[in-house]
This record gives sequence, C-alpha cells and structure tokens, in this order.
Amino acid sequence: GASGQARVALPLPEAGHRVEISDPEVGDAISVVPSLRSGSGVAAERAFAQFRVLATAQGIAVERWSDDVAVTAHRSLVEIAAPEGLFLSEDGLQEVQVADAEPAGDDGHADDEASDDHGEAADG
Repeated sequence: GASGQARVALPLPEAGHRVEISDPEVGDAISVVPSLRSGSGVAAERAFAQFRVLATAQGIAVERWSDDVAVTAHRSLVEIAAPEGLFLSEDGLQEVQVADAEPAGDDGHADDEASDDHGEAADG
C-alpha cells in the first residue's frame, strides 16, 4: 500500500515555504526549503537515483531529476516522495545528515578549528 512506499524525510527546524528554481546550466528543477534557524543545513551532498540533496549552509535544496519527485515542506521536516515511492538502495536509506543548528558560540559560527576546550579563539 501507499504507507510502505519509500520516501526520505529530513529534519529541518523552522522550515519555510518551498521555492522552485531552475539550474541555469542544465535546467534541472531545484526545490529549496529555507529555514529560519541559522546553521540548519545539510553537511554533505547525497545523490539518490531520482534526486540529489545538495550541501547547504542553511535550509535544504533538492535537485530533482524526475518530475515525479515531490518535495514537501512541513513545520519541522522536509519530505521527499514520489507517487510510486522512491528508488532507494539500502545505502540510500541511511539518514542524510542535517546540522543540529544549535548555537555554536557568540559569533554563531561552528568552526572546530577556531576554538578549543579552553574557549580561546584561534582566528587566522
């Protein structure tokens, strides 16, 4: 039934309304869901059979290679689905990593190289 169809759900705090844009180079459709929470982006790009989740600093961007792929923004997550279900391998079922979006310090930047356990900044 419909409930068993494969889909991908990505957590996204304070998700905004989906915006559709077109890739200027090849014309692929890109669904962008912004987030009001700073730092809540996708750490690393992940490619699937029908779409790719792009790496972002904030929000979620999905490059759709099939018109059947639908990107839906909910209050705290983004769902990627298709009428017949997505084509996902076992590897594809692993979670796409979305940043925690927790405050990382006074400047709002989470940069492992810029601080240490003693709270000293190593700005270069």
